[in-house]
Amino acid sequence: MSLKRSTGRGGALCAALASLLLLTACSSGEPDTSSGDTADVGATGEPAEEKGSLTLAFSNAVPQVVKVPTILAAEQLEAEGYDVELVWLQSSEDPVQAVVRGDADLGSANVSTVFGAAAQGAPIKAVMTQNAPSYAMVAPADIDGPEGLDGLRLGTHAQVSSTSLYANLLLEDYPGVEPNVMVVPGSANRIQALIAGELDASVIQLSDLEVLEAEAPGRFQVLYNYAEDMSEVMDSALFASDRVLAERPELVDDMIRALLDAQATVVDEPQVLIDAIVEHVPEVTEEQAQEFADVYLASNVWPADGNFDDGTISRTVAAISRYGGLEAEPTVESCCDAGPLRAVLGQ
Repeated sequence: MSLKRSTGRGGALCAALASLLLLTACSSGEPDTSSGDTADVGATGEPAEEKGSLTLAFSNAVPQVVKVPTILAAEQLEAEGYDVELVWLQSSEDPVQAVVRGDADLGSANVSTVFGAAAQGAPIKAVMTQNAPSYAMVAPADIDGPEGLDGLRLGTHAQVSSTSLYANLLLEDYPGVEPNVMVVPGSANRIQALIAGELDASVIQLSDLEVLEAEAPGRFQVLYNYAEDMSEVMDSALFASDRVLAERPELVDDMIRALLDAQATVVDEPQVLIDAIVEHVPEVTEEQAQEFADVYLASNVWPADGNFDDGTISRTVAAISRYGGLEAEPTVESCCDAGPLRAVLGQ
């Protein structure tokens, strides 16, 4: 049985985050636990026990490097007997809507969206940090520190976005520094603006660092690596609906276990990560995959223990409450359930 993927568009799910509570009325009842005609074969060569379906919704239209361990975890669960489907959507809100509707069992999205939806009453809970911030602040090579950003043209994706959140978190320790913030949607577009001299600095994805250096060698430096230097803040979370947490706790536990295992595997065996990047991320060569693996592993983007304790959750809630542009402020209790992760870790 091969791992299935499908691509959807947000409009097919629901119109807006504000309708999340209404969507619970159309949530499906019991999950579909039917299986196909052909049994999976586990590592022992024996048919794997059929464990029902697992649909996992992502907030990216295509796989990204940062999601590769989650893909590996899903493949592991399929080998263990789950009928797995990965759904690649268009925006951060789409997986939340899919999970609330019951179209997906689990979701992957940035914490601002997940926590913000929970604060508005959506029946979802984050259960594990999926990854630390996989971003860096890049700036001209000749500035000495964040103080040098004062007056520079600083690019972000949107006024309310992860890039703006991280820029603000860095600058809050430098109250006198006031860059000229410019909205340039898309990390690739900000890279091109940096190369063309239309931006001086920007928050970009770690996977774009090699592109920037190749196109503008020596002109820019990594002023701040958020995964390395701000590991106490979560970037993306694995989350589930309250219904799935109550009705299928074994599914949640199995996904957490598989993701922890996958993250440990790529750290211990980087070639596994390199091969998976080449297989799953579009238009990436073996050489590029090696570079991505080096950067992401050195930055500890995938924390070994899930990085989902009370301190990390509280700091992340405080950060997005200050700079996330949310309509309602989340609380630790409303947004998160660390119980499944603690159970898997044996705590």
